[in-house]
This record gives sequence, structure tokens and C-alpha cells, in this order.
Amino acid sequence: MLHFNSTRISGVDGTDAESLTRGEIDGRRQVMSLSAYLIKNVPGFADARLIATGVQIGIRESRHILGEHVLTGEEVMRGTKVPDVVSRGYFPIDIHNLKGKEGYGQDQDQGTWGDLDDSYDIPYRCLVPRRLDGLVIAGRAISATHEAHGSFRTQGGVMGIGQAAGTAAAVAALDGVEPRKVDVPRLQDALVAQGASLRRDPERVRQERQAAVEAVRRALAESRISTQYLADAGTFTGTAPRL
Repeated sequence: MLHFNSTRISGVDGTDAESLTRGEIDGRRQVMSLSAYLIKNVPGFADARLIATGVQIGIRESRHILGEHVLTGEEVMRGTKVPDVVSRGYFPIDIHNLKGKEGYGQDQDQGTWGDLDDSYDIPYRCLVPRRLDGLVIAGRAISATHEAHGSFRTQGGVMGIGQAAGTAAAVAALDGVEPRKVDVPRLQDALVAQGASLRRDPERVRQERQAAVEAVRRALAESRISTQYLADAGTFTGTAPRL
């Protein structure tokens, strides 16, 4: 199986139906172009055929709620920990170019990649709208800045947020309270009982990091992997966070 992270669609307003339609047309055009190129130029694809495309365009970001707390890019970068943690983020701040087809450009508004000091906590307060009761938010629409969203937007990140939101809704219903009145320690206990990772043992972190470093070093020594695809030297020198 091969995976191509190749299509890039810019200038789409995720809140406008006509803009979404134009984006879907552009996206399918790109898929067909890539498919034709592979069939014509890449060995092994001569008899390949494009069977299907996605049912709709994937929107990376549009609106966010204004919650009891707004998660910021600075909090993400420095690995902030909070008492009301209900999920953890781990991915670098990865904001793609908003102006064109290339992934990253030279200007600040043409994309950025920022490694984190450590994994960071996502507060329950970010899931609770500031002025609306009876609602818990899941996924990319939680209360956060554009920069913070550039990290937690990944599948693993939003899965953890979704688990937290669903569990919070259940706890609120069982206790007969509004989501903003949920007993956070009770919610955290329920999440941990489900296997959620909310806090780490520092010694276990050290051991896991060292094990990862040694595994990568062995793979490099045996030429099973190449430094070409390592994000930075920290991946195998022990400075890489997020384990």
C-alpha cells in the first residue's frame, strides 16, 4: 500500500457552500491529475485505475467556540500543564501555507513548523462554551487560537478530545448538572479508567524516551532507516519530546 499526501486546496471558506463546492471540484481535479501522472510515469501503475475520491472536502479549520479558556500557541509550545486536563496534545505546531500550493513559504503567513518543549494539557475549560449551557465541544472546534489548533488538529489529538467530551456529557447527564458544573476530578477518574493518558510518570517517560533513542540508533547503525527522513537530530539523541 502506498500513501500520497499530495493534494492541497487553498482559499476555501469552510462556512460557505459555494466555496466548498469550488474546493471539492479543485480537489478531485488534483486527484485525477496525480492519478494520470502515476499511470503514465511510475513503474507498476500502468494498469492502475482511480476508483473513488472522498465524499467531501476535508476542512482543516473554520470557526472555534469561545470557551471558559482559550488554548494558545504559547501554551502549546511550552508544554503547559493544568489541573483540569482532560486530554493531551503532542504534535508540533504545523500550519500550512495559506496563500498557495506549496506546504511552507518564507513569510510568517506562509506556514510554519514548530517543535514543542513537551506534550501539553488540554483543559476541560476549552470544551465548555463561555455563554451557552447544555453543550460540550469536541474536536477541532474547541476554544483555541489558530496557532494552537495547528497542533491538536491531528487525528490522535481530536480523538482524545472527543473521548473527553463524550465522557463529560455522560458524567453531566448522570449527575444532573450542566457541563460547566461537572466534577472535573470525577471526569478525570472516568477517563483514566477508560485508558486515557492524562499524566505521565517522569521515570517512565525517561525510560520510554531512552528505549526509543536506542531503537533508532540501532536501526541507523544497521542501515534499516535513513537520516533523510528524521525530523531532527533530537529524534535519536534523546532530546525529542512527546513520547
